[in-house]
Amino acid sequence: MSRPTELSGSPGRQRCRAGHHGHSCKKRTCAICGLTWARDWRMVLRVNLQHVGVPVMLSAVTPPGRDVLPYDGRHCAHLGPHLHGKRFGCQLDEDALAEWSRDISRRWKRLHNAARNAVKRRHGRCLTLLTRAWEPQARGAAHVHPVLALRQPHDAVLAKAYFDELARLAPRHEFGFVGTKEGVSAQILAPERAAAYLSSYFVKGSGEKAQLRENARNPHLREC
Repeated sequence: MSRPTELSGSPGRQRCRAGHHGHSCKKRTCAICGLTWARDWRMVLRVNLQHVGVPVMLSAVTPPGRDVLPYDGRHCAHLGPHLHGKRFGCQLDEDALAEWSRDISRRWKRLHNAARNAVKRRHGRCLTLLTRAWEPQARGAAHVHPVLALRQPHDAVLAKAYFDELARLAPRHEFGFVGTKEGVSAQILAPERAAAYLSSYFVKGSGEKAQLRENARNPHLREC
């Protein structure tokens, strides 16, 4: 049996040998290949958004609350009685999170299509989704950032309508609220700023964002 990794090139640099005939496996969940995948994905995201040339509107479709994704009190029992939250490092129940994440990509596609169709029925047309980026929260569940390009003056109305429909339909597909916080559904950014924001957590992580390797290997984002 071949070793999964070996030192190659500069000191400390590892090479994956878990694939066929000792080649790299190229799997996102691999400790080595996942790092390359995340860096490549980040570069593609930044380059594509920076070349849009027009403002974009983006938002966040969040996971559901504690009724669907309860916390696992065993991880923070040593803190005594407290209100579960990210500042205490509280984690979700692993079984509930795994079940919710199992078909997260399919449920997102259904939600996205339903919102687009609702906008098209009301306004006659809808905008094309420019991209979407998944980000795991500190508590373990993931939320998705949809991005729409505003190429014409009326596009802001269509984009806002789309995010409003996402917010209305999200509970039907087991998602939470839509926006940076409740009551704020979307924000408009220059494409360069949107690229920097969406790709920032893939590199080193900032604040509450997970590290690059953890994002790439997150078992609850394998289908995204």
